Amino acid sequence: MNAAWGAAIAFAVPLLLVLLLGRPVISLLKNVSAGQIVRKDGPVTHLSKQGTPTMGGLLIVIAATIGILLSSPVRQSWPVLFVLWGYSLLGFWDDAIIVLKHRALGLKARHKLFYQFLLAILAVLIAREHAFDGTLWPIFLSVLWILALVSTANAVNLTDGLDGLAAGTLVISFGAYAVIGYIIGAHAQSAQALALAGGCLGFLAFNRHPAAIFMGDTGSLGLGAALGMLGLMTGSPWLLIVVGMVFVIEALSVIFQVSFFRLTGGRRLFRMSPLHHHFELSGLPEACVVYLFWVAALMCGVLGIVMAG
Repeated sequence: MNAAWGAAIAFAVPLLLVLLLGRPVISLLKNVSAGQIVRKDGPVTHLSKQGTPTMGGLLIVIAATIGILLSSPVRQSWPVLFVLWGYSLLGFWDDAIIVLKHRALGLKARHKLFYQFLLAILAVLIAREHAFDGTLWPIFLSVLWILALVSTANAVNLTDGLDGLAAGTLVISFGAYAVIGYIIGAHAQSAQALALAGGCLGFLAFNRHPAAIFMGDTGSLGLGAALGMLGLMTGSPWLLIVVGMVFVIEALSVIFQVSFFRLTGGRRLFRMSPLHHHFELSGLPEACVVYLFWVAALMCGVLGIVMAG
């Protein structure tokens, strides 16, 4: 397949599938009462989001999978698809508990982390076998990538707190990796990134403020892990930090908030974490916070591309 046609198919097919199926999926989720349960300790403005259909990330995952399979070799697609589906199904399990039991929290944190690390270990072994012809990696590098996959998945999950925030930032990050893959000659990974970007862009049409649907952990965990795997498959761990800097800062804001709270006996470093809630509670409208983070993500994506070149 011509590279240009492959890239066009990778991006356009998931985009069009999500745009075409978005409304029917929203109606279906409403009919089965798969609505968001809003945390009572969150911003008051978020109470209006109660009942908004969630688990919409599954639509992105399915559409992106089709785009990936149509545009890149299965052998080179398998590692990304493994983490995309593995983490998405874990997120679906978590979302299902929330919806069925009508509570704000699903799986216990230690259980989620256990399954995430298990999936990450398997993913690194798969990537070694399928992308690097069985080359034996040093233990340190393997551990580094296991941590990177788990961290990226959770960082994207933490970022998914405002309408369109995670979806829009992922479009930019995947778009950056599509360019990086092209620059370094990793054309299969470039096509995979385009498919994921197309799916997220289509979803953004329904997820932008005011959101008609949320991706839930079903989407954020799987897409975050896929972003981490693209970093692994392109051999660019430091570029992953640069391209995904918005996600990194969001995760660090939670770590710093919890640490500061414990060290100072109850004082807070931010009004609320993750960081997007701090800006929201400081008086910025939700849409403005989202646009601000998108701009930051775009700058980080461009910087990553420049570094790759």
